[in-house]
Amino acid sequence: MRVIGITSALVATAFLVSCGGGSRSSIDGIDTTPSRLPAPKLRSSDGGQAMEKRVAGLLRAHPKQRRKKMIFDSRLHRVARAKAKDMAKRRYFSHVDPSGNGPNYYVKRAGYSLPKSWTRSRRLNYVESILSGPKTAKEAVYAFINSRPHQAHILGRDSFYAGNIFYGVGHFYDPQSVYKHYWVFISAPPEGE
Repeated sequence: MRVIGITSALVATAFLVSCGGGSRSSIDGIDTTPSRLPAPKLRSSDGGQAMEKRVAGLLRAHPKQRRKKMIFDSRLHRVARAKAKDMAKRRYFSHVDPSGNGPNYYVKRAGYSLPKSWTRSRRLNYVESILSGPKTAKEAVYAFINSRPHQAHILGRDSFYAGNIFYGVGHFYDPQSVYKHYWVFISAPPEGE
Protein backbone atom coordinates (compact mmCIF):
# COMPACT_ATOMS: atom_id res chain seq x y z
CA MET A 1 0.00 0.00 0.00
CA ARG A 2 1.26 3.46 -0.81
CA VAL A 3 0.47 6.74 0.88
CA ILE A 4 1.74 10.20 0.03
CA GLY A 5 1.70 12.94 2.64
CA ILE A 6 0.43 16.49 2.38
CA THR A 7 3.23 18.95 1.77
CA SER A 8 3.56 22.63 1.02
CA ALA A 9 6.72 21.90 -0.92
CA LEU A 10 6.58 21.31 -4.64
CA VAL A 11 7.94 17.82 -4.29
CA ALA A 12 5.88 15.23 -2.40
CA THR A 13 7.57 12.41 -0.58
CA ALA A 14 6.24 8.89 -0.96
CA PHE A 15 6.40 6.43 1.85
CA LEU A 16 4.88 3.08 2.70
CA VAL A 17 2.31 2.46 5.37
CA SER A 18 1.58 -1.14 6.28
CA CYS A 19 -1.83 -2.34 7.33
CA GLY A 20 -0.96 -4.80 10.09
CA GLY A 21 -2.97 -7.91 10.77
CA GLY A 22 -5.07 -6.53 13.59
CA SER A 23 -2.34 -5.76 16.10
CA ARG A 24 -2.94 -2.80 18.38
CA SER A 25 -1.23 0.36 17.24
CA SER A 26 -1.31 4.02 18.18
CA ILE A 27 -0.05 7.34 16.87
CA ASP A 28 -0.14 10.35 19.17
CA GLY A 29 -2.57 8.57 21.50
CA ILE A 30 -5.01 7.63 18.72
CA ASP A 31 -5.88 3.96 18.63
CA THR A 32 -5.44 2.97 15.00
CA THR A 33 -6.42 -0.68 15.29
CA PRO A 34 -8.84 -1.40 12.40
CA SER A 35 -11.36 -3.24 14.59
CA ARG A 36 -11.54 -0.23 16.91
CA LEU A 37 -12.53 2.30 14.27
CA PRO A 38 -15.94 3.76 15.14
CA ALA A 39 -19.09 2.88 13.25
CA PRO A 40 -19.49 5.34 10.38
CA LYS A 41 -21.90 8.25 10.70
CA LEU A 42 -23.49 8.09 7.27
CA ARG A 43 -25.52 11.01 5.94
CA SER A 44 -27.80 11.13 2.95
CA SER A 45 -26.20 14.47 2.03
CA ASP A 46 -22.86 12.75 1.42
CA GLY A 47 -22.51 12.21 -2.29
CA GLY A 48 -20.58 9.49 -4.00
CA GLN A 49 -20.53 5.73 -4.08
CA ALA A 50 -21.07 3.58 -1.01
CA MET A 51 -17.33 3.19 -0.23
CA GLU A 52 -16.74 6.95 -0.56
CA LYS A 53 -19.67 7.65 1.77
CA ARG A 54 -18.33 5.09 4.24
CA VAL A 55 -14.91 6.81 4.37
CA ALA A 56 -16.66 10.13 5.04
CA GLY A 57 -18.78 8.53 7.76
CA LEU A 58 -15.77 6.92 9.42
CA LEU A 59 -13.87 10.22 9.43
CA ARG A 60 -16.85 12.14 10.76
CA ALA A 61 -17.45 9.58 13.53
CA HIS A 62 -13.85 9.29 14.64
CA PRO A 63 -13.60 10.40 18.28
CA LYS A 64 -10.41 12.38 17.54
CA GLN A 65 -11.93 14.31 14.61
CA ARG A 66 -11.24 17.97 15.41
CA ARG A 67 -13.34 19.56 12.69
CA LYS A 68 -16.46 20.96 14.32
CA LYS A 69 -18.36 19.91 11.22
CA MET A 70 -17.67 18.27 7.88
CA ILE A 71 -19.65 19.45 4.87
CA PHE A 72 -19.75 17.46 1.64
CA ASP A 73 -18.96 19.52 -1.48
CA SER A 74 -19.83 17.99 -4.85
CA ARG A 75 -17.02 19.87 -6.63
CA LEU A 76 -14.38 18.55 -4.23
CA HIS A 77 -15.89 15.08 -4.59
CA ARG A 78 -15.70 15.24 -8.40
CA VAL A 79 -12.06 16.37 -8.22
CA ALA A 80 -11.21 13.59 -5.73
CA ARG A 81 -12.86 10.88 -7.82
CA ALA A 82 -11.34 12.18 -11.06
CA LYS A 83 -7.89 12.13 -9.42
CA ALA A 84 -8.34 8.55 -8.19
CA LYS A 85 -9.39 7.47 -11.68
CA ASP A 86 -6.60 9.43 -13.37
CA MET A 87 -3.93 7.80 -11.18
CA ALA A 88 -5.28 4.34 -12.02
CA LYS A 89 -5.66 4.94 -15.74
CA ARG A 90 -2.40 6.85 -16.30
CA ARG A 91 -0.44 4.57 -13.96
CA TYR A 92 1.08 7.08 -11.55
CA PHE A 93 0.83 7.75 -7.83
CA SER A 94 1.58 11.36 -6.94
CA HIS A 95 -0.09 14.60 -5.93
CA VAL A 96 1.21 16.12 -9.15
CA ASP A 97 -0.08 14.42 -12.30
CA PRO A 98 2.07 13.67 -15.37
CA SER A 99 0.85 16.96 -16.91
CA GLY A 100 2.42 18.90 -14.02
CA ASN A 101 -0.84 19.87 -12.28
CA GLY A 102 -1.44 19.51 -8.56
CA PRO A 103 -4.68 19.24 -6.60
CA ASN A 104 -5.04 22.96 -5.81
CA TYR A 105 -5.09 23.65 -9.57
CA TYR A 106 -7.89 21.12 -10.15
CA VAL A 107 -9.94 22.32 -7.18
CA LYS A 108 -9.78 25.89 -8.49
CA ARG A 109 -10.57 24.72 -12.03
CA ALA A 110 -13.66 22.92 -10.68
CA GLY A 111 -14.96 26.30 -9.53
CA TYR A 112 -14.04 26.13 -5.84
CA SER A 113 -12.49 29.39 -4.65
CA LEU A 114 -9.24 28.78 -2.75
CA PRO A 115 -7.08 31.46 -1.10
CA LYS A 116 -5.07 33.22 -3.81
CA SER A 117 -1.71 32.15 -2.33
CA TRP A 118 -2.80 28.52 -2.71
CA THR A 119 -2.99 28.82 -6.49
CA ARG A 120 0.23 30.67 -7.30
CA SER A 121 1.67 27.48 -8.83
CA ARG A 122 -0.08 24.68 -10.75
CA ARG A 123 1.81 22.10 -8.69
CA LEU A 124 0.73 23.09 -5.15
CA ASN A 125 -1.07 20.81 -2.71
CA TYR A 126 -2.66 22.07 0.50
CA VAL A 127 -5.84 20.02 0.15
CA GLU A 128 -5.22 16.39 -0.77
CA SER A 129 -4.27 13.06 0.78
CA ILE A 130 -3.90 10.06 -1.53
CA LEU A 131 -3.68 6.35 -0.92
CA SER A 132 -3.51 3.21 -3.01
CA GLY A 133 -4.05 -0.44 -2.22
CA PRO A 134 -6.68 -0.84 0.53
CA LYS A 135 -9.77 -2.71 -0.66
CA THR A 136 -12.28 -1.34 1.85
CA ALA A 137 -13.18 2.03 3.31
CA LYS A 138 -12.19 0.84 6.79
CA GLU A 139 -8.75 -0.28 5.55
CA ALA A 140 -8.30 3.07 3.78
CA VAL A 141 -9.14 5.10 6.89
CA TYR A 142 -6.87 2.85 8.96
CA ALA A 143 -3.98 3.46 6.55
CA PHE A 144 -4.55 7.23 6.53
CA ILE A 145 -4.65 7.34 10.34
CA ASN A 146 -1.42 5.33 10.59
CA SER A 147 0.42 8.12 8.77
CA ARG A 148 1.11 11.26 10.83
CA PRO A 149 0.78 13.70 7.89
CA HIS A 150 -2.48 12.08 6.83
CA GLN A 151 -3.78 11.90 10.38
CA ALA A 152 -3.23 15.65 10.72
CA HIS A 153 -5.11 16.24 7.47
CA ILE A 154 -8.04 13.83 7.68
CA LEU A 155 -8.72 14.36 11.39
CA GLY A 156 -8.06 18.13 11.35
CA ARG A 157 -5.43 17.73 14.06
CA ASP A 158 -3.96 21.19 13.59
CA SER A 159 -5.61 24.55 13.10
CA PHE A 160 -4.75 24.68 9.39
CA TYR A 161 -6.69 21.51 8.60
CA ALA A 162 -9.37 21.91 11.28
CA GLY A 163 -10.65 24.92 9.35
CA ASN A 164 -10.95 22.92 6.14
CA ILE A 165 -14.52 21.80 6.79
CA PHE A 166 -15.60 21.19 3.19
CA TYR A 167 -14.55 17.85 1.76
CA GLY A 168 -14.84 15.30 -1.00
CA VAL A 169 -13.79 11.64 -1.09
CA GLY A 170 -12.91 9.78 -4.26
CA HIS A 171 -12.34 6.09 -4.89
CA PHE A 172 -11.61 4.25 -8.11
CA TYR A 173 -11.08 0.56 -8.75
CA ASP A 174 -9.19 -0.66 -11.81
CA PRO A 175 -8.28 -4.36 -11.75
CA GLN A 176 -5.69 -3.77 -14.50
CA SER A 177 -3.80 -1.06 -12.59
CA VAL A 178 -0.81 -1.50 -10.32
CA TYR A 179 -2.57 -0.93 -6.97
CA LYS A 180 -6.17 -1.64 -8.10
CA HIS A 181 -7.81 0.64 -5.48
CA TYR A 182 -7.06 4.39 -5.36
CA TRP A 183 -8.39 6.72 -2.65
CA VAL A 184 -8.36 10.53 -2.49
CA PHE A 185 -9.50 12.81 0.36
CA ILE A 186 -9.73 16.53 -0.36
CA SER A 187 -10.61 19.19 2.20
CA ALA A 188 -10.78 22.93 1.76
CA PRO A 189 -11.66 26.02 3.80
CA PRO A 190 -14.94 27.84 3.28
CA GLU A 191 -14.83 29.79 0.03
CA GLY A 192 -13.78 33.42 0.41
CA GLU A 193 -11.51 32.84 3.41
